[in-house]
Amino acid sequence: MTAHKAQGKTLPACVVNLTGCKGSESPYVMLSRATSLDGVVILTPFAHERIACRQNEDLRQEFRRLAYLALQTVVEHGTEEEASRAKRELESSFNRPIADVGPTENDPCDRVMQIERANAVLTAPIQVARARIPLDTPIAAAAPSSIRPMATTKRRRPLDARPPSPGPSASKRRKS
Repeated sequence: MTAHKAQGKTLPACVVNLTGCKGSESPYVMLSRATSLDGVVILTPFAHERIACRQNEDLRQEFRRLAYLALQTVVEHGTEEEASRAKRELESSFNRPIADVGPTENDPCDRVMQIERANAVLTAPIQVARARIPLDTPIAAAAPSSIRPMATTKRRRPLDARPPSPGPSASKRRKS
């Protein structure tokens, strides 16, 4: 059974092959399916480096953004002592001066400004370009004469439909 198929299942015992794993997600899924470690059997030895890898960049940025927001919240709503510690942490960890605690447009850890700009663009009224054809003109009259109507085709049956049963005229032709 693959790690994808095992996801969400709980098993009393499982045999795991970690040699082909890359990253930490698949090994976690495989090893966490058993109800206890007594039910886990690792099939072959594996290199620890294969499953102990660095988190991807998106996840690291998200954790950094959340840490920044947590410190910013303490600065805004914490006691004076907590706010002072949070400001020092912001200065040392995020290389930002105390006066610059708020979000900035270029901060990769704070996507709030980017999201607000995107929402403003998406919710802005759409400007419709001026039509070349007056709105009261029928579509057929506005179409160029070089466009021909589509040719009508014979109605087709679906591929899996049974062929029509032969009518009486077809059976008479076979007999003769």
